[in-house]
Amino acid sequence: MNPEKFEYEPLENVFRGFEIDPQESTPAELKQSLVERGLDPDGTVSAVKGLVADYVKSKRLSWKDAAIKKRTEMMEATQRLVSWATKGEKEVEAAFTKLRNGTYGPSPNLAFRNLSNLSIEEKARILDEADSLSEVARKNSESNKNP
Repeated sequence: MNPEKFEYEPLENVFRGFEIDPQESTPAELKQSLVERGLDPDGTVSAVKGLVADYVKSKRLSWKDAAIKKRTEMMEATQRLVSWATKGEKEVEAAFTKLRNGTYGPSPNLAFRNLSNLSIEEKARILDEADSLSEVARKNSESNKNP
């Protein structure tokens, strides 16, 4: 079985290698064959292992860098928000009512809270959380559109 000559010689060499029955040669004989061709199999293996180890080492903690960058972006986005604690009681009550009705935007989980006796400060804090969630969601959608 001799297929047509490929234009890409390294690929042709791979196919030629597949045609050789690996049972005909021992690993030592294959290694000796490579040495006879002027190649250094041990050096190549060592170099590849070194490259892989360096790459793995450089990427091992890359998730931390990405997390720190994301946290910084989110903190910057939420720092621009004006706290509801600085606003009037009627404004806080109106916004909190919208939040409870689901018309305010992304909201923190209110399902397990007793909402009947919340102080105005607690409502303002909850609204601040909702604004932070909304800003983070907006920032995420922007970053997904512009990678």
